[in-house]
Amino acid sequence: MTHEILYKVLNSDGSVRHGGAGKWFLPNGRVGKWMPALNPDKLKACQYGYHLCRHDDLLAWLGPVIFTAEYRGRRIDENDKIVVTQARLINKVNTWNDRTARLFACDCADRALARLEKP
Repeated sequence: MTHEILYKVLNSDGSVRHGGAGKWFLPNGRVGKWMPALNPDKLKACQYGYHLCRHDDLLAWLGPVIFTAEYRGRRIDENDKIVVTQARLINKVNTWNDRTARLFACDCADRALARLEKP
């Protein structure tokens, strides 16, 4: 059985980046605290629950800071995200920073231009 790595994209202060409200407990030198447990019967994507993503979902959710995360409790899998009743941040993904974000943007622009230049 493989352990699935999940991610959460936030602003650097732990505030949410892609809708919703509140701040997450940041993993300052140790694993972050669990976010408060939510009612599993109300769990609904884009409306109620903690939203995380899988590796293949990251492109749709990029932002300033990426964290690895884990969850417990109920989970709903959507096409581009998962929604859970409780989650916490494990650590910051240090390979995603201002420099790698700029390089990624340049690579995307190069690829887009190359498509436009083909007859």
